[in-house]
Amino acid sequence: MKFKKFFQISGGLFFLFISFLILRNELKNIQISELIFLMHTFSKTRMLFAFLFLFLSYFLMAEYEHLAVHYAGKNISFKKIIIPSTLSHAIANVSGFPLLSGAPLRYRFYSFLDFKPKEIAKTIYFVIISNGLGLIFLLGIFILGFKSPSAQFNFLSLPLRILLGSSFLILVFFYLKRSFSTNNHFRLFKFKIDCPDSKTALKQFLFSTLDWLLIALVFFILLPGQNHFSLFNFFAIFFIAQGIGSLSQVPGGFGVFDTTILLLLKAHGFSSSIVLVALFLFRFIYYILPLFFAIFLLIIVETKQHLKKKTPNDC
Repeated sequence: MKFKKFFQISGGLFFLFISFLILRNELKNIQISELIFLMHTFSKTRMLFAFLFLFLSYFLMAEYEHLAVHYAGKNISFKKIIIPSTLSHAIANVSGFPLLSGAPLRYRFYSFLDFKPKEIAKTIYFVIISNGLGLIFLLGIFILGFKSPSAQFNFLSLPLRILLGSSFLILVFFYLKRSFSTNNHFRLFKFKIDCPDSKTALKQFLFSTLDWLLIALVFFILLPGQNHFSLFNFFAIFFIAQGIGSLSQVPGGFGVFDTTILLLLKAHGFSSSIVLVALFLFRFIYYILPLFFAIFLLIIVETKQHLKKKTPNDC
């Protein structure tokens, strides 16, 4: 167990170290004034679309959080789900591995709603599966069609692309197929996966896939020159970078995702300065702003909970 934890931490640090070496090399020939100029060229329309995609993404996350609560056997209104969902996802995206780091917040907030520990665990489990389901499916689709114009980045040969892409798609298909079966659980390595009913599983798959596409569109709309770039190729690059970032277990894929998408977009003719500006805006809009909002919201919620606990004699 200790060796496994050491391997995970050292692997993440290795990814991070290599990423920063590459980023440092890319930044050598870029002037700060050039980056500032590019930031000033962004239109308000693009920014508005980026915020719209962000809002829709968090709305879909709340939708599959609502499904998770029903999967756990609780009948809670959607309104009561919005705050714990928003807080958990916003903080988890920045603080650590997004599939797991939202668990403590969910445990706290769902405890306020009279959830039993087992029901909270089932809710968290469903969210974990939901988060990964869409990404695995999209990785499968876009790995199959990915081909970089630069031989340097054609590290995935056609047979390997077929093997990886098909494996991801088969995994998603198997999960959905199991949801239609009376025997709706299976084992993946040492993990027991319990599928929801077919209707819930299809909604879970749909919400998760749309959510990941919206996240990609936040970045795409912030990328200058994207009008002359295939959306399919962009999605392929984005989800491969997301997959590598998640695999590194670095919080938010920081450095690893950025380096991967920078190198792959450069191979498609984008300059480093343009990609770096888009990355900065993407990080700020999708990660930093929701984090500030979540902290502000958390302070309000915790203050209200504290005031509720006070008895009249304490006032």
